[in-house]
Amino acid sequence: MANSSNSSTSSAPSESFDVVIVGSGAGGLSAAVTAAYHGLSVCVVEKSEVLGGATSWSGGWAWTPGTHFAKQDGVVESKEEFQTYLRSVLGERYDIEAKNIDAFLEAAPHMVEFFTKKTSLDFTPGAKIRDIYGQFPSAGTGHRSVGPKPFNLKEVKPSLRKKLRHQLYETSFFGMGIMAGEDLTKFLSASQLDPRGWIHAARRVISHIFDLLFYGRTMHLVNGTALTARLAKSADDLGVELRTNTTALELSKSDSRISGVKVQGEQGSYILEATKGVVLATGGFPNNVELRRELFPKTPTGQEHFTLAPETTTGDGLRMAREV
Repeated sequence: MANSSNSSTSSAPSESFDVVIVGSGAGGLSAAVTAAYHGLSVCVVEKSEVLGGATSWSGGWAWTPGTHFAKQDGVVESKEEFQTYLRSVLGERYDIEAKNIDAFLEAAPHMVEFFTKKTSLDFTPGAKIRDIYGQFPSAGTGHRSVGPKPFNLKEVKPSLRKKLRHQLYETSFFGMGIMAGEDLTKFLSASQLDPRGWIHAARRVISHIFDLLFYGRTMHLVNGTALTARLAKSADDLGVELRTNTTALELSKSDSRISGVKVQGEQGSYILEATKGVVLATGGFPNNVELRRELFPKTPTGQEHFTLAPETTTGDGLRMAREV
């Protein structure tokens, strides 16, 4: 497949970047921001008409134990405590992934601090969010997660704003996202006739109606849309090329290394050469029945899985990786 890839891409027009990233969810955008911050030229390609992928329709929270937020609140936990909890959750898979787990536990606090201090990605510490498997040894009672702070799209230039995904309507209030935590608590208190809840809800709803009338969409983003919008703004501020409606077709090789990606854009097909490397960040394959049947546990037909992820999440990255 590698030889045919080279022959099929040799005559196509090309552009060159240090790094080419396929996929624009949290993984792709965070890789783009990090590379660009360290002085590399970066291009992100996304086959959908908007950025964000499945991340935009997620809760936007990440399990990140040991952050500076926790330490600022006086919560200092050892790496061994996190390992004990994960060992209980993962069972026999823990030993298989031990090196990756250690790398994650080492990197997560640095990641949170980097994005907090160097980019437009501000976090809300999950000080009161407990670990999901609270019955397991060393499960946390808080301070082990972060989520994006709400984000106002008025801080983004109109050309980028058009590339950002709307809140998922089914998990919003007429298109208005409600963030877990204080925002949701105040909305719920309004149903109990709490005046403070009514004031909060009225302000949010009136602001949302205003946004719909003047901008055609909500401008107050929360959860996953806030996360990807903050990352996209950070990437744009650093000069990252963000290309939507651009499908990655195949990886190209040169001297036994991946040297670029052949893509299909609005102007036809062309090559994006990558002098430093290609990052496949297309996420999973929740909408690909064949891959679900092959790789998902407990899905013998591939039909036993339901997802809210966008229809574009079909496993292109895995397909391309397998082909080379």
